[in-house]
Amino acid sequence: MPDNYNEEDFNEREQEALNIVEAEKSAFNDQVVFVTDKVAFDIPNLIRTNRKNYWGIFDQQYDPNTKRKKVWVPLTQTVVEATVAKTDVDQKDINFIGKSRSKVHIAHLVRSVMHNEFDRINLSAKIDKAIRDVHIDGTKVWKTYEGMDPVLKEKTLRVAEPDLLNCMIDPSAESIQEAYRFTERALLSEQELRGMTGWYNTDKPEVVTGLNPDDSRNPISYNSTSTKKIDVYEMWGKIPAWITDKNLEEGTDKGDEEIDGHIVVSGLDSGQKCVHLIEENKKGLKPYEEAWSTRVSNRWYGLGIPEKLLMLQLWMNIVVNVRINRASVSQLGIFKIKKNAGITPKMVSGLISNGAIKVNNMDDLQQMAIQDVPASSYNDETAIWTWAQRQTSAYEAAIGAQLPASTPATNAVLLNQNANASFTLLSEGFGNFLERWTRNHAMPIAFKSLRRSEIIRLSGNPEDLRALDEMVINAMLVDEVEKIEKEGGTIDPQQVELERQKAIASLATMGKDRYYSKLEKLNPADWDVKVYVTNESIDKNVIAKNLIFALQAAPEYKEGILEGLFDLMGLDQNMLRNKQVLPQGQPQGEAPQGPQLGQPSTDPLAQVTSALTDAQVG
Repeated sequence: MPDNYNEEDFNEREQEALNIVEAEKSAFNDQVVFVTDKVAFDIPNLIRTNRKNYWGIFDQQYDPNTKRKKVWVPLTQTVVEATVAKTDVDQKDINFIGKSRSKVHIAHLVRSVMHNEFDRINLSAKIDKAIRDVHIDGTKVWKTYEGMDPVLKEKTLRVAEPDLLNCMIDPSAESIQEAYRFTERALLSEQELRGMTGWYNTDKPEVVTGLNPDDSRNPISYNSTSTKKIDVYEMWGKIPAWITDKNLEEGTDKGDEEIDGHIVVSGLDSGQKCVHLIEENKKGLKPYEEAWSTRVSNRWYGLGIPEKLLMLQLWMNIVVNVRINRASVSQLGIFKIKKNAGITPKMVSGLISNGAIKVNNMDDLQQMAIQDVPASSYNDETAIWTWAQRQTSAYEAAIGAQLPASTPATNAVLLNQNANASFTLLSEGFGNFLERWTRNHAMPIAFKSLRRSEIIRLSGNPEDLRALDEMVINAMLVDEVEKIEKEGGTIDPQQVELERQKAIASLATMGKDRYYSKLEKLNPADWDVKVYVTNESIDKNVIAKNLIFALQAAPEYKEGILEGLFDLMGLDQNMLRNKQVLPQGQPQGEAPQGPQLGQPSTDPLAQVTSALTDAQVG
């Protein structure tokens, strides 16, 4: 197998795919964002600096003059950790609510399925890490895909966390979904490469050592891995339509049409170029979602806390280290030595141990007076902390630190309110990220592999299954109606009802998992369920109070109000059905009247769904 592939090794389609990915790598490997015509951000170096300031690492650990190890004041890390604690979002905060009363059972089912999936991937730990990373780097990216669970040995929801230094995007893009193209670099082992479903040429590249797993800008550097890997570049975005046609003949007019596509190549760093995948992205949705700490205009990269405190951290380190050096010199002393007196630096350094130096004349060695560290040095430190708090709203009153005794109570309350408002904005921003991720990526994958037995286990409520039946029937009905319209037919109410009956008959012929093959075709919007994390879109407390007031004002609508209240709070609807309240005048022990599971109903659609439910749970 050759170490390098020549252009002759690729056909026209593969060569074009390689050119696209190499052009993206070349264009956005060194990302510079201009603020003015003379001022710009070097994004890769800025990210490295932010991480260095969080961990407290000097480029030169020792002072070149004093040879002493410098002290790093943890200003950045202190503020970041305080912000992480105040903007924490938990897995339990991800909730689902039906957009109408008829969708309450669907919301309960979606809630059960999704939280079960969240537990599988340990989402709580991923959220905690993401919140810390987003406040350090300013931006956090999640890649969501359907992959093999190493424990369950089955395909489930999987979440990867690409490093920002391995992501290539137009730095002025609004988001990944709106970007023209987005490219991710990753290192895969030989086993991982050959195990990728749908990829070809997976046995061609040779895995090598020495590649940097964390930074595409420095593919071979100090952080290189000793494990044998191959660099893989995965590009999602616009591609020429003709390169997806495997049967394209030479000389055919290719045209200028572009479509959403997916290209995977490898070996751009190791020199073993190979194409593994060229396909159309029919969904049009890139499998990535990003969160920002603070958004900045005309810049995809967010503004992190270390970037806000960049100059203050530099000033703080200078103030503290200069003070330490002065205090050390003051204790040891500085001496004036007469020229040619025969006194060497080694003899002076021995003053600490033996306390004496032999001199010919008493004026050969004299100690110079050194002033003490001025009080203004400590004032500078206080001013730096004050500015850092104003910049990030990490006031003592908000993060739980002890306030000075002289702080008036009114000032403490105002500082706390101001800080909480700023932290709320940060929490809402991350909550919006979780909402987009759940709706656009997690839900489609979670329901794609859902099975009847799993739904019954997670829900156990016939009403939920009945609501799911109705939703699938409607989805199948829409497919049939669209087919008739494409054929030039007309639609009337009787025909719609006929199509409904046909859909019901189709369900009956699908066996025990009859309609679950339809679930993956449903868009999350079809579930008519809203995802919410923070109180920005839905304030649970306010809505719950309003429902309680409505219950007191109109107790005759108790059933609907309680269903909405339980759905809002994420409680099991079965709690409402376990205790049946008998109407007045009905003997104790007599079953309540009305349509029950397995009994006929006056509503034709309810009869159909009831029969389907009986077949499922009975």
